[in-house]
Amino acid sequence: MILRRLSQSLKAQNWPAIWIEFVLLVAGVFLGIQVANWNQARHDAAQARENVQRIETDLATDQAALLRRVVFWRQVADYGHGAIRYAESGQLVDGSE
Repeated sequence: MILRRLSQSLKAQNWPAIWIEFVLLVAGVFLGIQVANWNQARHDAAQARENVQRIETDLATDQAALLRRVVFWRQVADYGHGAIRYAESGQLVDGSE
């Protein structure tokens, strides 16, 4: 339908109508592209929020695991120091046997 009107306007050399239709066509294409860009930006922002939440959860889990490892290795080091003390002086640590 638009092409039919455009061809009729071209045949009649109705330049104002041709320019109006051209401007409307360009504006429609521009608005369509802009709406698609806005939709993609909204989708990207939602995806970014989800990624940040996942990263925060992963970091909290990793931090808890690291703290457990620190406690474990401190305990291992304390046992090692106690074993060295016992080997050097024969003194038991806190009544251990």
